[in-house]
Amino acid sequence: MRKIIFVCCVILGMTLCARAQNEQVQAAKQTAERAGQAAEQLRVQTEQLRTQLERAQFGQTQASEQLRVQTEQLLTQLERAQTGQIQASEQLRIQTEQLRVQTEQLRTQLERAQTGQTQASEQLRIQTEQLRTQLERAQFGQTQASEQLRIQTEQLRTQLERAQFGQTQASEQLRIQTEQLRTQLEQAQAEQTQRAKQLRTQLEQAQAKQVDAQAKQNAEQAAEQAQMKAKIATIAAAQAQAQAKQATARVRTQAEQLCKLPANIEKLAEQASSVMDINMDKSMFELASGFLNKNKPDEAKVGKLMDNLKYICVRSFQFNEKIPYEENDLNTLRFQFQNEPQWSRVVSGRDRGNYEEKNIDVFFRMENDEMTGMTVIVAESTELTFVYIDGKIRPEQLSEFGGQFGIPKIEMPKEVKPAGNE
Repeated sequence: MRKIIFVCCVILGMTLCARAQNEQVQAAKQTAERAGQAAEQLRVQTEQLRTQLERAQFGQTQASEQLRVQTEQLLTQLERAQTGQIQASEQLRIQTEQLRVQTEQLRTQLERAQTGQTQASEQLRIQTEQLRTQLERAQFGQTQASEQLRIQTEQLRTQLERAQFGQTQASEQLRIQTEQLRTQLEQAQAEQTQRAKQLRTQLEQAQAKQVDAQAKQNAEQAAEQAQMKAKIATIAAAQAQAQAKQATARVRTQAEQLCKLPANIEKLAEQASSVMDINMDKSMFELASGFLNKNKPDEAKVGKLMDNLKYICVRSFQFNEKIPYEENDLNTLRFQFQNEPQWSRVVSGRDRGNYEEKNIDVFFRMENDEMTGMTVIVAESTELTFVYIDGKIRPEQLSEFGGQFGIPKIEMPKEVKPAGNE
């Protein structure tokens, strides 16, 4: 796709350059035509001068003969000047044709410039310099032709001034006509100078258009690169979002497996007077954090803890009388974590406060010397609580969650003994 866009930009630049060069060629042709018209006007005026000289020969034979000879000479020189002008126009036409051929060559080279923009741009710049050099040479040749015509006109004026020595009236007429010829020549030279300035202006405009086309091409490439980067960023964001969803799904699946209680304990829910089942993932933490008051120290601490958590599962059963379960049922629940290599039972304690016995087991999950999970099992005479936390948390921070979002308040026992995997 990028190559297709590059080829389109190159073709567009080639078209603009060819159009500018065609305009230059048309302007050069128009200049040659106007120069021919000026030469035609000079020829008509010369014919008029010859007619007037023939009339002056009626009464002055010898002087008329001299005037006739001089007029013939003037006509010859004028024809030579016209021939030089025609040759200059022909040279200008040939140079224009060469410019057209070179333009065709440039267009062919631009079509082949798909392999590298840098090389194509350099060739285009060199060829543009060559075109400008050739145009300057053409202008220089035209200036030389105009200078030759001016010199010949000066010679004609000198010869006419010599002929005025013996023929006052005829010489005066010749002088007036010569002045007219000189004025017309100056006008023709001024027109040629103006045309040369126009050609130079057109060349500068063509170069400016070429620069604008190059800048536009660079801008389109920059826009294409920015659009491509935006697409890549969008794809990367979508991939990151998908990976985050997959990670959340994996965390939830793993948490659901770890939060699954043994069948004997699940049956206790039918006899419990109160059952609490809480499951919160990362999205729920983000939603719940919006309800916390950051100005309150306790809730601010909870908000900071929630930033490091991925999942929380709480299962709690309360009974009106002593729990009808056996120690083996709790051992089955403990073995789910004791048999996993990443889990370690670090706390095993007993609390006999308030004439009730409370057993607490705490398991940590360690990954790369960092605590990434915690499980707490609290068994009392009338209450059984199971808490699973996936995320970075310290044991002393567990009590800060108590009473938040329905999580029961858990206090560590007074009598604590360390325990490892058994």
